[in-house]
Amino acid sequence: MNDKRDSVNDYVSTTSRKQCHSLAGRPVNPRGPGRTGMPSIAYIAIHGVGRQEDGKTAEAMSASFIDGTSRVGATFVDDPQPQRGSVRSGQLTTAAKTTQHVRFIDAWWDQDVSPPRLPLVLRWMLRVTPFMVLTTIAAWATDLLVAGQTSTRWDRRLFTLISGASILVAFVLTPLVVIVLVVVNILAVLRPHAYPVLNNIVLSVFGDAWLYRSEELDSGVIPRLTALVEEAKSTSDAVILVGHSQGAEIGRRLALATPVDACVWVGGALTPLATLRTLRNSPALPWVLWVYVLLVPLITSTVIAHVLRTTGDALGTIWEGFTSILETTLGDTSAAQRGSEASDRMFALAFADLPAMLIFLLFIVIAAVVLRWAARWPADLLHQPLCPVFEVKSLADPVCFGAQNDQSIVRYVPIRSGMAVFREHVAYFQKPDTGIALLEPLIGVDGRPAPYEPEFRWSTYALSIASMIGLIIIANLAGSAILRAIGW
Repeated sequence: MNDKRDSVNDYVSTTSRKQCHSLAGRPVNPRGPGRTGMPSIAYIAIHGVGRQEDGKTAEAMSASFIDGTSRVGATFVDDPQPQRGSVRSGQLTTAAKTTQHVRFIDAWWDQDVSPPRLPLVLRWMLRVTPFMVLTTIAAWATDLLVAGQTSTRWDRRLFTLISGASILVAFVLTPLVVIVLVVVNILAVLRPHAYPVLNNIVLSVFGDAWLYRSEELDSGVIPRLTALVEEAKSTSDAVILVGHSQGAEIGRRLALATPVDACVWVGGALTPLATLRTLRNSPALPWVLWVYVLLVPLITSTVIAHVLRTTGDALGTIWEGFTSILETTLGDTSAAQRGSEASDRMFALAFADLPAMLIFLLFIVIAAVVLRWAARWPADLLHQPLCPVFEVKSLADPVCFGAQNDQSIVRYVPIRSGMAVFREHVAYFQKPDTGIALLEPLIGVDGRPAPYEPEFRWSTYALSIASMIGLIIIANLAGSAILRAIGW
C-alpha cells in the first residue's frame, strides 16, 4: 500500500523504460495508443455542482495542465484530432526526456440528474446550514494549523490569529445565517417565482448538494462514470481522476470501486459532503447539533464575561496591593491593612474562574461524547483510494476546507486579491500552481518546483485581530447580561 502511494511517476517511468526496451522489434503494449508506442495516460475530469456544459471541465483542466508544462521544463504537442473520446490529447515530453501520450476525458454527469423542488431544498438548507457553518469554520482552523506547521515562512505562527478569529466569527455567523434562511424560506412560499436568480442559485448549487446527500446519484451517475473509468483503464497504461468540488467526492467513490493510478482533487468538497451524508444517516444527530448550536454562544459568552470580570478584579487588586506597599513605606499606617485585604482578595480570585472553566470543559466533554454517539458515518467515508491522492486547495475557498485523508499530498494555490477572492472556488484551473499539481503524478516531486506556501497580507492579520477584539467585546456584553440575569 505504501509503495502504491509513493508516486505514479514510479509506475509510469518504470513502465516507460520497460516498453522502450521492449518496443524494438516487438508489438506495442495492447493497452497503449498503438500508433505512438509510448505509455498512454488518461486524465478524467469530473465536474462539481451547478449547471455544467459537456466537455468544459476537461477543457479547463487540459489548459491548466499545458500551462503547467512550461513551468516544469516539459512540452506538450497536440494531436491533430483528439483521440478516443477525449476533448484534447497529445504527446507530453518531460524535462527528463520521457514521453507519454496524454488524453483529457470529460466525465459529464449533469444530464443524469434533475434538481429537486425549491421548497424541499430550502427547508433542508434551514436544517443543515447552521451545522455546516460550524463544520466549515472548524475545518478552516484545522487547515490553518496544518499549514502553519508545514510552512517554512517566518509568519506561519500568525496563522493562529486567523484561526482564532474564524472560531469567534462562527458564533455570530451561525444565527445570522439561520435568520437569512428563514426569510428566504418565507419569500419562497409567498412569492415562489419572484426571484429567479435566487431560485437558480439555490437549485443549481444547493440542489446538487441535496441530490448527492440523498444518494440519488447512485442510480444513474455512479454506474455510468464507473463504466467510463473502466473503458479508460482498458485503453490506457494509467488513469488519473481529477475531481473539482463535488466531483472530488464522486471521484473518491469511483476510485474505491475501480482502482486508478492517482487522484487529484481540485477544491474538493470532501468534508462538507461527508457532513451532509452523515447528517442524513444519523437521525439523532441534527437534534443534538441544534442544542449544541444554541448553547455554545451562550456558554462561551458567559465564560468570556466571567473571565474578563475576574481578570479586571485581579488587576485592580494587584494595583491596590502595589500602592498599599508604596504608601506603607511612606509612613501610612492604614495602608498595611489595605494591603493585607488585597492579598486575601488575590488568593480568592485565583480560584474564582475555576467553576466557570470546569462547567465549560464539562460541556465540551459531554458534547463530544454525545456527538460521537449520535453520528452514523456512511461506511465508504471511512475508506480512501489506495493510490497517490493530491489535494489542490486555497485557504480562501471554504468548499475545500478540512481533510478526510491524512495520507493525501496537499498543494496550496495563491489567493486572488480584491473582489476576485469571492470567485476563488471556480478559478483553480486559471492558476499555474494547479497545472503543476496536475503534472505531479507524472513527473514526481523532484520534477517540479518547490510548492507554493500559503501567505497572508498584514491587512488580513489586522482584520483578524480587530475581529477577535470586537467579538470578545460583544461576547462580554452578552455574557455580562446573562450573569446579571442569573445573579452570578
